[in-house]
Amino acid sequence: MKRFGFDYQVVLPGQRNFAAANERNFGLTDESSARSYGYHLPAQKKEKLPPEPDLSAQGQAVMSGTGQGRYKGLNVPDGGCDGESKRALAKGAPKIDDPDAAGVLALQISQKVEQDSRVREAFGEWSACMKKRGFDYKHPMDPIDDPNNQAGSTASKREIETAVADVQCKRQTRLISTWATVTVAYQKQAIEKNAERLKNIKEALQVMLRNASKLQGS
Repeated sequence: MKRFGFDYQVVLPGQRNFAAANERNFGLTDESSARSYGYHLPAQKKEKLPPEPDLSAQGQAVMSGTGQGRYKGLNVPDGGCDGESKRALAKGAPKIDDPDAAGVLALQISQKVEQDSRVREAFGEWSACMKKRGFDYKHPMDPIDDPNNQAGSTASKREIETAVADVQCKRQTRLISTWATVTVAYQKQAIEKNAERLKNIKEALQVMLRNASKLQGS
């Protein structure tokens, strides 16, 4: 973009908190959090990002390559500067025919896990435990999806009682242990069955990361 006379700075997000992003894969599991927040997420400091660059229509055209083929006497790359940068990142990387393969596999695994008799039995035991405490839910994700929970800015007394019972019933029935063990087993099967596809994606990403590092230093 600088080559064409545009002062364009990419707005980069900060480091993702992968633990926070995945800690509720099996529903609520932390009793301390349940007692303090119910199903509400603890307040987190929001990252303040700089504003998105304000590009003119000409700048947008050069970025995307959807405008004229030349600008200020220079040829606009195929796909614009965005296309040029993607090609630079992918240089030397194996072609990825299905970049979303891992996500698709994860969804398929989740569906298999839900249908597994061991998990279904564990869900039933958890549901029975919850019912004894006065809460009628069939699936461990149901309390999180219940509109009566997470209503308002803070957790109600009933929500906290539900959340605490939820976590305690999971521990009592060993639900998380069963659920996680079965999930890992299906994941290992999928990894072995799709080893070549996943290896290709991993190699491509590694090359792209190396290219990105070189480009940033240039």
